[in-house]
Amino acid sequence: MSDIKDAALTIFHEGKALENSATWKNRQLLGNHLAALLAALIFVAHSLGYNIPLDQSQITLIGSVAGGLLASANSFLTVATSCKIGIKPRNAAIA
Repeated sequence: MSDIKDAALTIFHEGKALENSATWKNRQLLGNHLAALLAALIFVAHSLGYNIPLDQSQITLIGSVAGGLLASANSFLTVATSCKIGIKPRNAAIA
């Protein structure tokens, strides 16, 4: 089990990246754009008088959870798809 955990955490090390980084970066951008589009569509629908069956606290909760998940995914993908940033391995010398 420790080997699986170590292998999974390797992508967070500085100098390591996923093999298909461009694909993951494109998916990251797509997720950002879809989230922004969904928020804009809800705002426009509400402005045009469409009844959205959610109260303000429910909309805030959904937005907060979605924002937190999107921020976490963005952080993960940014580190996992770049060789230039990440966690220094344990045996790396401290400068």
